[in-house]
Amino acid sequence: MKYLEWHRGPTHGPLGIVGLGLVTAGVVWIGRRIRDQRAAARGDSPAKTIDGVDDDASFMMLAAVSMVGILLHMLMDLPTSYGTRLLSPFDWHWFAVDWLPIVDIYLLIVLVVSVFGG
Repeated sequence: MKYLEWHRGPTHGPLGIVGLGLVTAGVVWIGRRIRDQRAAARGDSPAKTIDGVDDDASFMMLAAVSMVGILLHMLMDLPTSYGTRLLSPFDWHWFAVDWLPIVDIYLLIVLVVSVFGG
């Protein structure tokens, strides 16, 4: 299966963490700039905190938060039976702990109850 051959590959390794983190930070940073420009064109004031300081995150902060999120996503693949390729593209070895099946019925129940009950 070609899907499984590339699934959890380069995007789940060190280059993926940095690359996807920078891309995600760039998309958010550009989106915020566009939103601020549109607000300024309408005459609205840019977003400020209670003390009047601009609340925009820097690009580096966005990149750091994005990379942490991607790293946590990658680490959540470890306990599944498929695992992940933590070192790809440098090493294509699969790492897995096999604590969870791919479809965890109990996790799905908690998510459904949270969405519809919360």
